[in-house]
Amino acid sequence: RSHEGAPARPRVTLRIADAAALPFPDSSFDAVVDTFGLCVFEAPGAVLSEVRRVLRPGGEVVLLEHDDGPVSRALAFTRGTSAVAATCAYDQDVAALVTAAGLRLSESEPVAGGFLRRVVAGRALER
Repeated sequence: RSHEGAPARPRVTLRIADAAALPFPDSSFDAVVDTFGLCVFEAPGAVLSEVRRVLRPGGEVVLLEHDDGPVSRALAFTRGTSAVAATCAYDQDVAALVTAAGLRLSESEPVAGGFLRRVVAGRALER
């Protein structure tokens, strides 16, 4: 319920689903945002392909992910030393994963000293 004079908020429905097999029709989202998800998916390429499928033409994907770089290579010795280190692939080439999934990369920049990468990509408009 909204306060008097305030615009009503849109309804949000949360669904549990396999990220590599989303239960949504093709081209059903204007935007997809993911933070630190690609590093824990078993098949991040399949997830990004599925993101491309549900993203409408002209839609946008925004990612903040662990990325392969000097910091992740320096931390390679921590692999398997904790539950987090064992499940997080923090040394992936995020930009390469995005483009391999058929998304058009529009921005890609290292952040946090190169340990993270901010990526903005989209699905090309269909002709």
